[in-house]
Amino acid sequence: MGDYDIQGTQNYGPGPQGSGFGGNGSGNGRQEYVVFDRSTEGFSKGTLDRSTAAKLKLEHFYKVTLDQARERNDRRNELEKKLEREDCSEERKNRQLQSLGRKESNFLRLKRTRLGLEDFDTVKVIGKGAFGEVRLVQKHDTGKIYAMKTLRKADMFKKDQLAHVKAERDVLAESDSPWV
Repeated sequence: MGDYDIQGTQNYGPGPQGSGFGGNGSGNGRQEYVVFDRSTEGFSKGTLDRSTAAKLKLEHFYKVTLDQARERNDRRNELEKKLEREDCSEERKNRQLQSLGRKESNFLRLKRTRLGLEDFDTVKVIGKGAFGEVRLVQKHDTGKIYAMKTLRKADMFKKDQLAHVKAERDVLAESDSPWV
């Protein structure tokens, strides 16, 4: 393959100079790369399971993030096409595009906020289950009414139901229904 230099890295031949992928930047046309042993041998099953779960979470996070970015771009492109078909002034077009930008920005800001029980007033308890209860709540700042499910983690751990609860959470989080 290639020859080893004194630093313990292996040279795989010339690569693009100044590419930022390893190399010493000396301009001699040689790129140096560190070789890693990628074997999972020696890791416990628990470690491999956790690493697989982390990998899936990262992939899911970036998939959702990219999908949302594409949807935002599609909405903007759709509005731009609609504005091109209409006979309106440049000023009106710019106002509508800025309005869409503000709406998208406010939505993203709202998604980043972490909400807790202290952000809501309980109106009524509407159901009780094995691990918690469902309450009718009203948000302090907007006055909107929601149903909030609160769970006791200790009870879930005792009854070994954590996987079921996480699966329910994931299904609810992925739902696009206005009722969820």
